[in-house]
Amino acid sequence: MRVSLDGLTKQVGRLRGKGAFAVLAGSFLTKIAAFLGSIVLVRVMSRGDYGILSYMENIYTYVYLFAGFGLSYSVLRYAVLSDTAEGKAGVVSFVLRKGTAINVALALVAAAASALWPHSEEFAVARVLLPAMMLALPFQSAYDTFSYSLRALFRNVAYAVAAVVAIALVWSGKVIGSSVAGLAGASLAGLVSYAVMALGCGLYFRRAVFPGVRHAPVTRSDGRRYLSYGAQFMVTNGMWAMFLQNDLLLISLLTGDPGAVADYRVAYAVPSAISIISSSIGTFVAPYFIKHESDRDWVWGSYRRLLTAVCLSIGAICGGIALMGRPFVSFFYGDEYLGVVPLMGLLLVSSFLTNGVRYTTANLLSATGKVRSNMVIAFCGIAAQLVLDFLLIPRLGAYGAAVTSIIVYGGMAAAVVAVFVHEYRC
Repeated sequence: MRVSLDGLTKQVGRLRGKGAFAVLAGSFLTKIAAFLGSIVLVRVMSRGDYGILSYMENIYTYVYLFAGFGLSYSVLRYAVLSDTAEGKAGVVSFVLRKGTAINVALALVAAAASALWPHSEEFAVARVLLPAMMLALPFQSAYDTFSYSLRALFRNVAYAVAAVVAIALVWSGKVIGSSVAGLAGASLAGLVSYAVMALGCGLYFRRAVFPGVRHAPVTRSDGRRYLSYGAQFMVTNGMWAMFLQNDLLLISLLTGDPGAVADYRVAYAVPSAISIISSSIGTFVAPYFIKHESDRDWVWGSYRRLLTAVCLSIGAICGGIALMGRPFVSFFYGDEYLGVVPLMGLLLVSSFLTNGVRYTTANLLSATGKVRSNMVIAFCGIAAQLVLDFLLIPRLGAYGAAVTSIIVYGGMAAAVVAVFVHEYRC
């Protein structure tokens, strides 16, 4: 027993030295800040305004899926693989320059389209507010590039601090903006917050990360490789991210009820926050899997241990929240939202499937260059989701979207595990 405890102590110390606790703490505090922000925002805004804000943020999220054509994701892989500080600086600089040029054009096109789009009468105010929201896109993408770069450079404490500051700025901005200027103030918070974060991170990189380091020029062939990987990752990650957005959009379109959209957002808040476990661990381990991607035995053994730990943790958390669902919702959101408790229970099941199994496996497949398999599975999942949502939402409302999530996430989780087993075990 003494030997086992000593070994455990050494392992914990080793993980702490590598920054695992910093990444975990940063992710945890980020989710806590977002969760608390959502609670305060729900209480500050009316149910109708919160539904309209959700509608606009949903559209913004769709557009953001195309940010930089995925170039930001290239940093997390190719900055890790680069052997020199000059090479790493060159990767970051290339992604920032090319990505910003793409994002400025994308933001202008999206702003114009948002102003001209025939929004339904319930969401007509989006014609004015949504174009302004789109201007945040280049700043948010630049911040994301800096954030991924910090992780790729193993600056875990800086990565965690930046993540917490960013989410605190965004949510406090929404609350303050809503209190001062109502829906308009809440909708513009992202633009101000991400502009501050992008400029702050830029100064930090210039003075502390690459001081006096010359950026190695990126060759044309390397640039094409970064663009290709980023585009594949964008499509894959975009399709994964579209699942919640599709549910929200189809609920708003098929029911025409801002209250139903707000209910689904509230019911999903806690299940989505559970992703702290898988996302923080995934963010920490991905660079190590990239470095060992050619060692099949190492990858397979590490994956089994990782998947077991994540599933046990998330399963226990989901079960505990399900048991405390009613008092939990009453305390944090108020009795007005007690009706979402059964809906939240269904979404907890889908949360276990996607955060416990699907994300853990898919993240490692993408990190080790197996992006195309993820892309095919995600495409099939999107198709299944759309079909099931169109069938179930008109009959069951928001509950139809929750049932769809369980079916689709379960199928995709099984598919990505099968691919991983084929790649590293067969």
